[in-house]
Amino acid sequence: MSAVRAGARASVRCDVRSAVPPSLLGERSVAPAVAAIVASIGRDDFTARLVGLLAAAGFDQCNVFSVDDAGSARPFFYWNRSQPLDHARRVRRYVEEGLFAQDPALRELRGRRPDALRPRFFRSEEIADRHYRHYFFEEAGLGGKIAAFERNAADQVYANLYVCRARAWPQSSQLESLLLLADIVLNSILKHRELDAHVPERESAGRLDLVRRLLARGSARLSSREIEVCARQLAGQTSEAIALEFGIAESSVATYRKRAYEKLGICSRNDLFALCLSAARTRH
Repeated sequence: MSAVRAGARASVRCDVRSAVPPSLLGERSVAPAVAAIVASIGRDDFTARLVGLLAAAGFDQCNVFSVDDAGSARPFFYWNRSQPLDHARRVRRYVEEGLFAQDPALRELRGRRPDALRPRFFRSEEIADRHYRHYFFEEAGLGGKIAAFERNAADQVYANLYVCRARAWPQSSQLESLLLLADIVLNSILKHRELDAHVPERESAGRLDLVRRLLARGSARLSSREIEVCARQLAGQTSEAIALEFGIAESSVATYRKRAYEKLGICSRNDLFALCLSAARTRH
């Protein structure tokens, strides 16, 4: 890692760490999880650390999307504690059918002034759209969410953290701590995106094609799906985004990746990158 990149990571981690509320640092299970996610910004284990923080804080579901001015949304991260397959289907509908445009929390947050943006708590009964409330809350067993929103130069990032209907939302200072935690989650994601920025679409497509060809010409005999998963991983896509693109469970993405790694005799994305880099050099 270059000294400049290392310095940038240290800087953004300091920025996020300074926002941690003292009330959360006092929680035995949450404090280490906050420290872990801050330390993982810009690293491959960021998603796993984010899941650890959400679970430690008592959330049951989280969705994070990028939303652009052209009216399209892309999932950056999604997680559900107990119903991952059902949740993946709902996320797919939310994005592909444009249901995010009906999200009352998103409409409210997008309409706020930049200086007034902060996480907002929504109970399910506050959502007036009966069909939206039924599908995304009642059928899913969710009682409410904390919604956070941030505008960037190219798009907006929208994060939702949910609890099950059976759980009681904390009151007063505890809820305020969770609102601050939602802000930490969103800012960590923004900083991670900043350090692990996706390449432009044309360059990404070219990289996908190159990795496909490099992996296909080896002797490991990877399946077409194993090649596609590995190629997208090197192009910067998360497991959640890959699962959504192929209409499979995130666990299936992990299985394809594991099989590919075993065939290639490697253990990590860094190994995969080095392998493809070596193959590319051999070509020339």
